[in-house]
Amino acid sequence: GVDNCGRSIIVIVGRNIPVLLIDMEKALLYFIHMMDHIAAKDYILVYFHTLTGEHNHLDSDFLKNVYDVVDAK
Repeated sequence: GVDNCGRSIIVIVGRNIPVLLIDMEKALLYFIHMMDHIAAKDYILVYFHTLTGEHNHLDSDFLKNVYDVVDAK
């Protein structure tokens, strides 16, 4: 969706990401691909960490990489 200022809203729900079952490098590349056209304009990125466990706990380095790569746009 978009907020009142017309910025795209991207939501990442940590508990829905099975980090032990997927290749996180491929996940990062997929995220970059999906964000490519969105990051050209202002956007809001929201990450929900609620109810994550060992099987879906995103590493803080992964989140920083996502931020750094997308912010570089």
